[in-house]
Amino acid sequence: MFVQTRDADDGAVIEECDPSFSERLGYDRKAVTGERLAAFYGEGSVSALESDGYERALSGELTVAERELVTADGDRIPCLLRAVPRYPDDEPDADPIGTDVLFVDISERRAQEQTLSATRERYRTLLRSAPDPVFVTDGATGAVLETNAAAEALRSEPRADILGRHYTELFPESDREAYQALFDEGTDGVVSTLDDGTQTKLATVDGDTVPVETNLSTVELPDKTVTYGVFRDVSEREKYLQRLEAVFNDSFQFTLLLRPDGTVVTTNDTTTAFTGADRSSLTGRPVDETPLVAGDGGAAEQVREAVNRAAAGETVRSEARVRSARGVATVELSVKPVTDADGDITLLVMEGNDITVRERRRQHLQVLQRVLRHNVRNDVNKLRGWSEVLAGEPDPARRAEHLTRIDGIFDSWEKMTEDIRRIERVLDVPPRDHDRVVVAALVDDVVTSRRRTRDEATVCGLLATDAGAEVPVALGGVLEELIDNAVAAGGREDPRVGVRVSRRSDGWVRLEVCDDGPGIPEMEADVLVTGEETALHHGRGLGVWLVRMVTTHLGGEIEVDATDAGTRVEIRLPIPSARDDEREPTVPL
Repeated sequence: MFVQTRDADDGAVIEECDPSFSERLGYDRKAVTGERLAAFYGEGSVSALESDGYERALSGELTVAERELVTADGDRIPCLLRAVPRYPDDEPDADPIGTDVLFVDISERRAQEQTLSATRERYRTLLRSAPDPVFVTDGATGAVLETNAAAEALRSEPRADILGRHYTELFPESDREAYQALFDEGTDGVVSTLDDGTQTKLATVDGDTVPVETNLSTVELPDKTVTYGVFRDVSEREKYLQRLEAVFNDSFQFTLLLRPDGTVVTTNDTTTAFTGADRSSLTGRPVDETPLVAGDGGAAEQVREAVNRAAAGETVRSEARVRSARGVATVELSVKPVTDADGDITLLVMEGNDITVRERRRQHLQVLQRVLRHNVRNDVNKLRGWSEVLAGEPDPARRAEHLTRIDGIFDSWEKMTEDIRRIERVLDVPPRDHDRVVVAALVDDVVTSRRRTRDEATVCGLLATDAGAEVPVALGGVLEELIDNAVAAGGREDPRVGVRVSRRSDGWVRLEVCDDGPGIPEMEADVLVTGEETALHHGRGLGVWLVRMVTTHLGGEIEVDATDAGTRVEIRLPIPSARDDEREPTVPL
């Protein structure tokens, strides 16, 4: 902001200013011209101006000082002033007639200085009052700049000897490179393990180690960058964990012990058997990133929310769909906090009870009830109506039409009965006891069969080069149902249906049934994906339920992608483990 003044009897008077000066102060530019400069100054700045500030500027001296301008609304603007004398044009040897003044707004700098001052004071207070060991280190040299009494006690070393040490000397010698990487990257909150999953520890001056939780934050100061490290001694908690492990390892429920941040500390044997994963792939990482929920964003989010609520002191119970060694399973899940003598939450206990069979049976009964209550009731009303019409119809041709409609209803009942029988035969056999066949052979048989029985459609199969995995024979009935539904949809000429087989990166088998029809109804898509119907919208039969129940019973998942150009139904199934080889023979679907 630029201002020209002239020397008057009552001091400096503004002769000219640029628009930025008047606009910043909230005045009209013309209103500013002719006013005393002091009229726009704060009290302290007025005193400095009138004492000797203006005279020094007129004497030829470059004047640099901080001044405070006041806006029309009374707001105060701290500024850096630079003033030099102004001479008459073409008379450089004459006496100065005023000054050229430049005001630089330093409001932002003042705010930054205040913030920095508050930050320094906050860190000093935290350092002095912190009950846990604290080390402040130089970001450039790594030297310890400051520490506290708790750090002295844990290290068994006086503060004077700690200061100046390189921070890596605070940790076990064998892992110092890992701790250097931890300091370089910082921590997003509290961490308890290094990248390799080992517990973070501090070393004492005698060479012993103490397990700690670590929280590192970087602070930018004007002259340097420092790292503020807080380390909490968790020795007692670790001993407590060891005692708990002996108690829960033989439980029939899968159980995981978590830190409050969700990191898995340990699991029992039931968990490793349930997931089919070794303990090392489960521990040392957030529970929502373990094989228990791998690849399922919804399940991971549900588990993450349960952990957060438990870490806040709540006991959480819910049903969840998780990954087991034999596929997707429904479990009763609970997460509850464990507190120490001071009431602080030190652990979370996550337990799960596999209720997959019970839930599938419950859903099976609900579907049968819905069919009997809704579909059969509607069909009975139709039969009653068509029977009355048939009884009073004298025309033989029309009587035959009515009879055909009645026969169609009985045919649909026969189809529902057969579907119920097929579903029950599958559900009566545990998933691991189903006969299996190479998926390529199964798809080839289904496609060949449907080409014969559905000659009005084009049915083809596309197999991946690694389609040698084995899947349950019962899956053939699912593929047949999906192909039949795809052919029948839309009443179009020459419907096209394709079956593709591939292997996913997680080892599961993917089977896709694609068609060029008008798209599966949204209600039936919901049944396939979620297993849910609304009270007002029901399926027309058990076909989609057969696909849903058999797939989920075998441990699989379903995904539906429907557009105006067609529908893609994707079925994903786990590959059986070697321990599933011993099983009783079963009857295919």
